[in-house]
Amino acid sequence: LAEFVLAIPQWRVNRVSEPKRLAREALRGVMPEEVRRRTGKTVPASLFDRGFKDRAIPAIQDLVREPVSEQMGLLDGGALRREYDAFLAGKSPKHDFWWPLSAEFWLRAHFD
Repeated sequence: LAEFVLAIPQWRVNRVSEPKRLAREALRGVMPEEVRRRTGKTVPASLFDRGFKDRAIPAIQDLVREPVSEQMGLLDGGALRREYDAFLAGKSPKHDFWWPLSAEFWLRAHFD
């Protein structure tokens, strides 16, 4: 796919008036037309919150307990734990948890 996108003229991939043109055309007839043509971003914040505060608490607590990323010097595990605990207590997070948790999950899969 990357080779294809790099090989064709850029105006076939995107146009100022049609963001993600090629991807949208590829999904014609597959996705509902209203969804396929939507230009706004979908932010699944409520789904993240439900996972972070309910369904995934044990998994997240395991990820932040002794992060491999902390052992590698990539983040402050204590700060991540404090932020997550404050989030569970109802405070708005200062930072997005998704990125450090995703990185931790990936690091454990490949380096732990």
